[in-house]
Amino acid sequence: MGYYVKVIKSTAFIPAAKLQTAFEKMCALNTTHHDAKKGGSWSKGVNVVRWFSWMDADYPSVCADAQAILEMMGFETEYRTNGDLELLAYDSKSGQEDLFLDAIKHELCGELHWMGEEGESWTQKFNPSPNQVVDVMRYKFLELFPNSHFSVSKARLSDSTVIHLTLLQRDDYPNNIINNDPMYHIIFVETNDNGTISIHNTLSGLSVKPTNRMYAMETIKTGMRKKTGSVEQVTRHVDKWLDQLKTIVVSQKDNIYGNFDRDKYIADKSAEWVETKWIEPVI
Repeated sequence: MGYYVKVIKSTAFIPAAKLQTAFEKMCALNTTHHDAKKGGSWSKGVNVVRWFSWMDADYPSVCADAQAILEMMGFETEYRTNGDLELLAYDSKSGQEDLFLDAIKHELCGELHWMGEEGESWTQKFNPSPNQVVDVMRYKFLELFPNSHFSVSKARLSDSTVIHLTLLQRDDYPNNIINNDPMYHIIFVETNDNGTISIHNTLSGLSVKPTNRMYAMETIKTGMRKKTGSVEQVTRHVDKWLDQLKTIVVSQKDNIYGNFDRDKYIADKSAEWVETKWIEPVI
């Protein structure tokens, strides 16, 4: 008996910084929601032990972390290289996963798309994730600049996601210094307490040959205006800005400062790009 459900698509994850909080909240349910437990053992008409569906009665003692609880519940999970925990799949009888997911809704990011055994579907939406914006930006940037560099890292002093864009690949940086790239941009993406996403530049510009002989180079403004809004609003903003950046770079192709293969890095048409380029951290 039981009703089977499965996750057909997931972007859900728990950021590394929130895993301990999520673990503590899920453990607390064993006490705070004792009366909500649907499983149990009976003796002579008396309920002697109670547990959540498909869970050990003393799971807080058995499970060492949030991953162990979620997997006992029936989820397939996996850690990212940065420590975030992804909820990849669920394909089993429905238990009390909704209760646990609701308890950690402030720690979860992304979405879970479910389907029941009779074909009905529904979606659970959690906090918006900077990764959704980053993924759109990565794809668009490397579509417009297929041979350029896109990398992602975490800010050292905050939960912000940091994006680094350069026109050239590392081997072609003048003197092997990233700051010497003629189109070096640093962009911060953040999740706000009200559920919105913010994106803004801290470094931008396109270095071009000077019109005044007294200068080594000049800089054309290419910065992105700060935008705060939903994932959809921010990604539209990013999409428009990248189109504008490509237009500027193409128009300045012969005027960009430095010696490099301009035809390689500045193509008028998009080309296929290599998935692995973006994952190398800059710092």
